[in-house]
Amino acid sequence: MYGILPVVAGLGVTRDGKHLLAANYENDSISAIDLATHTVEGELDLRPGIVDVSRSGSPGGTYPYWIAVKGNSRAYVSKPMGLNDGCRRP
Repeated sequence: MYGILPVVAGLGVTRDGKHLLAANYENDSISAIDLATHTVEGELDLRPGIVDVSRSGSPGGTYPYWIAVKGNSRAYVSKPMGLNDGCRRP
């Protein structure tokens, strides 16, 4: 009842217009959506150490906020500064 609901923060579309990528801010994941069928094709959890303990310490992240799509096969994901990243604010 008082849980945190998933929130989509950033969206990006592939160059060919076939797929939409959504940054799932509270889920720490990215969803790939087929725009022709309006279905979710997959979800990528950005926390590799949570999905597979043997990958603990591998690059990954939390709180994805924005997506920049390059072409049809590459996406860059950012998050707000200061959220669980060890950065210190002045």
